[in-house]
Amino acid sequence: MITAAMPGKVAPFKASQWPELVIQAAGLMNDNHVYPACTFIVGLPQETEDDVARTIDLIDDLWDFKA
Repeated sequence: MITAAMPGKVAPFKASQWPELVIQAAGLMNDNHVYPACTFIVGLPQETEDDVARTIDLIDDLWDFKA
């Protein structure tokens, strides 16, 4: 989904690396007393059930971070 909707967003990384990068960034920010505001967009016309499930998985992975 991210490859189609925002192809340049993850550069220079691969779209498949995006969830792990977000998790690592949240951890680094929390370690340095920076607390990000996270926004998730769901319900796009081309979105699949798998896309939604992966978004929920990412939210679950971020749940314990301060934000």
